[in-house]
Amino acid sequence: MSSNRRSFLANRSVRQALLLIGLVVSILLLAGGHPALAQTTIVTVDRADDSNDSEAQVCSDTEFNDCSLRGAISKANAAGTHYTIVVPEEIYGYELSASEGDEDNNLVGDLDVRTSMTIQGAPGAATVIRSTGDNRVFHIINDGTPPPGMEVVIQDVTIENGYLSGTGGAGIFLENANLEVIDSNVTGNYTYGLGGGNYNYEGQLLVSGSTLGGNRANDGDDYSINPTECGGAIFTSSNGSTTVQTSSFSNNDAPWGGGAICMATGSNTLNVSDSTFTGNTAEGGEPVGLDSAAGAIYTNSGGTVLVEGSTFNANRSVSGGAIRSNSASFTI
Repeated sequence: MSSNRRSFLANRSVRQALLLIGLVVSILLLAGGHPALAQTTIVTVDRADDSNDSEAQVCSDTEFNDCSLRGAISKANAAGTHYTIVVPEEIYGYELSASEGDEDNNLVGDLDVRTSMTIQGAPGAATVIRSTGDNRVFHIINDGTPPPGMEVVIQDVTIENGYLSGTGGAGIFLENANLEVIDSNVTGNYTYGLGGGNYNYEGQLLVSGSTLGGNRANDGDDYSINPTECGGAIFTSSNGSTTVQTSSFSNNDAPWGGGAICMATGSNTLNVSDSTFTGNTAEGGEPVGLDSAAGAIYTNSGGTVLVEGSTFNANRSVSGGAIRSNSASFTI
């Protein structure tokens, strides 16, 4: 066995032991939030290619080069029990494979998460997962019990370069599940409409301690604006719930409204606390007179919004440089 392989396997054992201790502590501390997970299977990614072959789904504790990120997700999806997938610092840049078409079974393209799991990157979000071609990065799909039936955590991960020539979240598309994005970066993702960084479709989204920057929802037509060009970083649908804590939004763009965050009409909720919004834009199109709404946060009719302890600086729009709201209840 080579010294590099021995070192990786040894480091993997130490990481898994430390992570298990952390998970036990977290379970003991959790109260009043999402249900604590009674147990989890820990696997460690040890190859940087995007293979979904059976050899990449083994994910054993003793062998090397038998666990890709896609393979680990497929293994967890098939098991249907909670997995914690560790992507260590040795796996720095993870690039996704070719375009997916209409495929939602994690074969190629975006990473399709279909059951509860935790994806744990390296400290400081040093684990980078990036798209190539016309792909979003993550698609989180719950076909079963609505929230809180499916729990997904993404921690210490950088999600970047998602591109979607359509609508529905170039970084993350969340469908009908709970998602926590913790201590992560969502940067440089681009969709033609609705949620460049994250599209929350009838899910429960928590973003905490994270950075969302340079995400766009823009169809590329500078001479008109479209209601789908909303939510450069986050779009929340009519029945979704989004909570943002101690996070930063910068240089996100959506010409129609909500350069950083857009909330659709409906019985949805948005809670923002202790966060910063800088240089986000919703500046419409080229012709004079095209309206646009809120460089930072736009909320449509209905819904409940709370913004507290947050800072807004140099956000730009035709109306409502920082915030514009039509919500039934808006507290700041």
